[in-house]
Amino acid sequence: MTTLLGRALRSLCALGLVGVAAAACHPHSCPASEPFCNDPNMGSIWLFAYNAQETDDLLAKLRAQKGLIAVAYTVGSDGRKMLQIIEQCQVTGNYHYERTPTTDLSLAMHSEDEAKLMLPVSYGAFSAAFKQSSTVEIKYRSPGSFFASDDAVSISGDCSQATHVIGSLSVGAYETHIASAQGVSANAGAAGQNLGGVNSSDSSEQKVSAGDFNACESGDSSLAGAPEQCAQPLRIKLREIKKLDQNVEACNDDAFMVQGHGYAFDGKVFTIMSDQLGKLDSSARVHFACDESLIDAEADAVTEVMSFLDQNPSVKAHISVRCNTASMMAIPPLLTPSPDLHANALRGLVGKYVSAGKVTIDSCYVPGSTGVFIELTAGCKEGSVAPGQLACMAAK
Repeated sequence: MTTLLGRALRSLCALGLVGVAAAACHPHSCPASEPFCNDPNMGSIWLFAYNAQETDDLLAKLRAQKGLIAVAYTVGSDGRKMLQIIEQCQVTGNYHYERTPTTDLSLAMHSEDEAKLMLPVSYGAFSAAFKQSSTVEIKYRSPGSFFASDDAVSISGDCSQATHVIGSLSVGAYETHIASAQGVSANAGAAGQNLGGVNSSDSSEQKVSAGDFNACESGDSSLAGAPEQCAQPLRIKLREIKKLDQNVEACNDDAFMVQGHGYAFDGKVFTIMSDQLGKLDSSARVHFACDESLIDAEADAVTEVMSFLDQNPSVKAHISVRCNTASMMAIPPLLTPSPDLHANALRGLVGKYVSAGKVTIDSCYVPGSTGVFIELTAGCKEGSVAPGQLACMAAK
């Protein structure tokens, strides 16, 4: 009989079911070194009623697109799980949004023990409700998720406290309903209302309802609009930092930092400007990047930069052709500035790298310096430039 009961419980646990069997599924306490212990979702964390400031910070970081979001996911001495963004830890990469069929689902919790399993970092927000023998139901709607790139990453800054990066983040809107033991139900209230519980990370304001279900019908979760409409973080999945595929190329190559080759290099960006080209060809014009064709000195410089990519197979780069209209007009005669055509000429020179996905190119008129900027966007173990940092527009 004991064996049959044990098999039955193991079957329930394997299915990730919670409720009556939850305690039997997870009989052991969690050591601080294993934050996923007793977590039926293995790192898939619901953020309902999570700290309002932290969720807003997540949205801001997604908008900025300056790398993957590093976090500390830990277990305190009291067994409470805590999630915290580690601002000073930089991990290269980016997130892309994938639209899915809009889903309407709900979670129902009948005790604080169930809440601890289902909402490991925010169950404290509902403590008051469970003390009143109530049932908490969270209804949510999600049109899609953001997913981290799979490229190898470079890690820099102070990451000593970081344990994971956010691998995916589902967004949408949600409403919380409280049902009393007598069956009376009520909406938990507008975004920002606090049920009297204490958040697992601090006691800041919590959102027990957020967003607008109707806004999710359009499927616009590009984060271009207000975050409270249909971009409220609902659920995240984490990747352990120590298991990430890290870049191994050493990009601080002294051989390419020597002056006199038509470019300058600081370990992250190759800069080709007229003063550099002038060392090879005295006729190089200040506004060379506004011309539709390449001069030999520039072609030689770009070819040498491409040899750097040949030597470092995992490195990727973005080329920005920048034409300063002010300097262009100050040095006539140049009647038809053509940074776009100049970029096309470069595409012809580096076509095989573009086709291989190692190089992207854009062009623009800018108020700053005229020149060609080749930023290393991935592959350097010392850290790379965030995609699009110097680009005329975000690199695709």
